[in-house]
Amino acid sequence: MQGTLVIRTSTTTSLFHFLLNNAGDPFLGSSFSLNSTAFEVCVLDWFANLWEIEKNEYWGYVTTGGTEGNLHGILVGREQLPDGILYTSQDSHYFQSSK
Repeated sequence: MQGTLVIRTSTTTSLFHFLLNNAGDPFLGSSFSLNSTAFEVCVLDWFANLWEIEKNEYWGYVTTGGTEGNLHGILVGREQLPDGILYTSQDSHYFQSSK
């Protein structure tokens, strides 16, 4: 039921001063002292090594979830292939459906 959840933040208020997600390019570092960009770059390096991609031939970031990954992929596709067509099915992720 919507609106019945009581959230008590008294024990976590001090954490509100920190970003929970990295923002920006992980290869450029962060202006926030507490971040995980080094771990993010390690994940990207691992996949680049797995797929045998040269060090200066890849870029990326670790998304917060599937929706963000889909949105970023669509953005890159739109920018790289402006006349492209995005095909989806009824089983696509909910935000890609025209239902």
